[in-house]
Amino acid sequence: MSHDHRLLNEASELVALSTFGNTRNLVVTGAEIRGPLELGALKRAVISTARDFPQLGCSISEVRRRGRYYLAWHPRPDLEFPIKLWKVSDRDPSTPVIDDFLRTIEPSLERDWNLFEELPGEFHVVSFAHDHHVLAPVIHHVAADAAVASEFGKFTALNYREMVTGTNPESSPPTQSLSTAGKRRVQAATRNWKDSLKSTAEALRALGVKPTLPVGHGDRGDPGQYHVKRMLSVEDTARISRSCAKAGIRPVDLLVVAANLALDDWNLERNVEQGLITTAMTVNIQGRYEGLQAPNTTSVLFFRSNPEERRDVGRFARSVSSVRMRKLRKQRDLEVRGNISRMTDIVRFLPYPARRRLVHNLIQKHQFSVSVTMLGVVWPIVENGRPSDNSYLINIKDTVITEIHGVGYKLLSSTPLTLIAYVYLNRLNLVAATAASLFTRDEAESYMDKILATISEISYEL
Repeated sequence: MSHDHRLLNEASELVALSTFGNTRNLVVTGAEIRGPLELGALKRAVISTARDFPQLGCSISEVRRRGRYYLAWHPRPDLEFPIKLWKVSDRDPSTPVIDDFLRTIEPSLERDWNLFEELPGEFHVVSFAHDHHVLAPVIHHVAADAAVASEFGKFTALNYREMVTGTNPESSPPTQSLSTAGKRRVQAATRNWKDSLKSTAEALRALGVKPTLPVGHGDRGDPGQYHVKRMLSVEDTARISRSCAKAGIRPVDLLVVAANLALDDWNLERNVEQGLITTAMTVNIQGRYEGLQAPNTTSVLFFRSNPEERRDVGRFARSVSSVRMRKLRKQRDLEVRGNISRMTDIVRFLPYPARRRLVHNLIQKHQFSVSVTMLGVVWPIVENGRPSDNSYLINIKDTVITEIHGVGYKLLSSTPLTLIAYVYLNRLNLVAATAASLFTRDEAESYMDKILATISEISYEL
């Protein structure tokens, strides 16, 4: 296979095939800055950085080999990475920045991206004032997972800093883009056809599971999505971290427990009985196995819990942690990618339009009560060989990066509630994406407050 026809890996191909209907599959990482912005230097930094990410200089194409269809990267030297400028006047300062920012770029988020004709990313500059901006790469998930998107943002900032200060990016301290991106490398287990058949059968059985969903009064026909963000204080973030360490669990385990218990409480308050809750935990397996092809190394672990298992909070938290570790030891994360590969292989005799419709409809049947993603620390400072909770890329000359707004916009599953968490400047950020068909805006805000209160309560009980 020539360089011009480098095949998409299984995760990227699934994303491409599932981008249909109301699914957009976009990864948004907005850096909110306060201070002067040298727009010319920023544009040069974006173009320079994009050249270092080969997939961002490609569209996709369909190639046929022995009667089977594959998607491949197709370099497009004729296209320049798009940069879009937006100006917002008379902004209401009481409105969350994430709302104004996403509302402003909504035309780009909601358009039908033609991955066969254009590049899989854009860079947006949203200006609220001469000294207040959001700088946001919007990258199609086909070309980047959260770690790669964060890497793109990091190097854009470093290249911009070099242009305005003369500081070489190579002089910056070595760092990961996300503290969860580095893994201890393990040997992938060899699986025979019986293992593959068993795994596929389990995945198909999961399609028949009807999970409990939170009760809401959203408009069933509304294709929109609400994004609600909350930030914990430095003190609360540190306390939660200590509580998790003391209990022998990870913060992602705490998030799963909180999401499950918040759903229970929410429904009970509305006279709905507790039931089976299913959780999809997104994991990044970059560096964990040999031969994984960037730019998309995302996988998923699946969890189920019944009301009895959730009754004792401490026991439930330890159970979630134990199940997560057992699944990783059994390499369920790699197994999921194998299932994806087999699914896409089955339909390779169909051309792209038919495959896309078929795969999209199948993925939409795979619904969970909640999806949880813990991205870890954004641009962490490495201390004693380990990433800390603090972030090193804060100032660029007289400009300060005050917040990071991370959003997964209308991702491939029909799961109506997605919770993304990450730490920036020692503060835990939580962003909930909820379907407007499930919740009203007020309900989305109240549900996020419920999750936040549950996280705090659990951290005291552990």
